[in-house]
Amino acid sequence: MLVVRPERVVGETAPASPCAARAPVTLASLVDFAEILAAAGSAACGHDAVPFDIKTVSLSPRPANRLTGEAILQTAPAGLSVWMVTIQDDHERAIATIVLTYALRTAVGPQDPASAGEDPPRVPLAEEDKPETPLDRILAAATDVIARKGFAQATMREIAEATGMHVPTLYAHVKGKDELLELVYAHEMERLVSRLERVATGASATERIRRMMEAALDVSDERRRQIGILNRELKSLRPEARARMIARYRALVGRYEAVIRDGVAAGEFHDIEPLVAANFLDMIGDIWALRQFFFSETPRDAYLEAAVAFALKGLVRD
Repeated sequence: MLVVRPERVVGETAPASPCAARAPVTLASLVDFAEILAAAGSAACGHDAVPFDIKTVSLSPRPANRLTGEAILQTAPAGLSVWMVTIQDDHERAIATIVLTYALRTAVGPQDPASAGEDPPRVPLAEEDKPETPLDRILAAATDVIARKGFAQATMREIAEATGMHVPTLYAHVKGKDELLELVYAHEMERLVSRLERVATGASATERIRRMMEAALDVSDERRRQIGILNRELKSLRPEARARMIARYRALVGRYEAVIRDGVAAGEFHDIEPLVAANFLDMIGDIWALRQFFFSETPRDAYLEAAVAFALKGLVRD
């Protein structure tokens, strides 16, 4: 039984493993169920898609009489459809979280030669921010407190004081510290995704990679403390929140993967493993933010030039 709504599918099924044997539900059964949910969601969205990648984010197989699942459409790069599927047993305990990525079959028109070599205007981060809201102030204060004390030692009272709010007012905006940490993660990832989406279109794959690296470095330079939290506190997220953030992060890295695949298909790049290369590219911005003890005297533009040259040397055919 499936209930299909735009960008969300809920369903249930009987597992393939016989309950009488008390055998854990098999991974194959979980993946099959996840594929049914995600395929139904893709069809409901009008996507003409083919399977591209499957990742098991978490897995706790156990016996079950019935499985329920929820597939939610994630933010994804152009040309991809990404679904995060959470599967529970009949006691509503999580058994698996699976991320399925589909490639969308779309026609790509010819590139405008006049715009191929043009750099898009660089938008300062301050200009792309929306007007500050109470939640923006809360996230800024939470970032400051968590960066100084660590998530385990930070308290909602300290965060409320840093925001200039009373504690009850803070709880009117967020349920608690766990939700607040997830919001910090989601906010920072969305900021980077927005920057990458601005520059990851048009031009050659080489030029798009250069633009994406520059955009990511801009964010890392501006948001060093936030980048530190994202790299340090993933373990502090609750399991279900961690699964959601890993799915978001996987989709973010997928933006680099998509451009790399374009470059390989066009004969512009070596036949390289896109996932490995994409993760290296993503790390370059983190290195700038997290290793200032090495680069404190290195100008930002000099670091960018060296990093781009290093990356393209491994990607571009001679």
